[in-house]
Amino acid sequence: MVSELLEGETLRERIKRGRLSVRKSIDYGVQIARGLAAAHEKCIVHRDLKPENLFVTKDGRLKILDFGLAKLTQRQSSSEHSAVTLTEGTEAGVVMGTVGYMAPEQVRGQTADHRADIFAFGAVLYEMLAGKRAFQKPWESTPPKDWRWRQRKRSRTEHGRQAARFNFESEEQQSRIEAR
Repeated sequence: MVSELLEGETLRERIKRGRLSVRKSIDYGVQIARGLAAAHEKCIVHRDLKPENLFVTKDGRLKILDFGLAKLTQRQSSSEHSAVTLTEGTEAGVVMGTVGYMAPEQVRGQTADHRADIFAFGAVLYEMLAGKRAFQKPWESTPPKDWRWRQRKRSRTEHGRQAARFNFESEEQQSRIEAR
């Protein structure tokens, strides 16, 4: 295996020093968009686009890294621009990606296509311009004690009891909570 030696820093490291200028954000944004377009043209969905996976070289070029969660898609014959994600290697309902950059369908464990990358790109663009994440935890350092229960309750409400059943440690615990 051969890897390119890159000198520079991740976009996360750059954003930690403060928000980027509008001009620099547009420059990086165009480079990210072109990189995503090239990947999507080859039917590849990154699925984990975030500042840690974007690298700025010393000469100002931006590279998209870590295609470890990438998914190969297959074009549909009815439309040149639509694609269906192949499910081989990923089970339905499995959530993959980084919270805060994931499209709603990814969070729900549904099939993610190139639009999930575009959603993440928007979150990254916002972060470059604002100097802070677009979607942040409602708590500062540690989640509230009932956080897991709230997540499970939300899952049960939004996706039905069958989907929520997999979020509980045991059937007994689920029955206890459903009885409330």
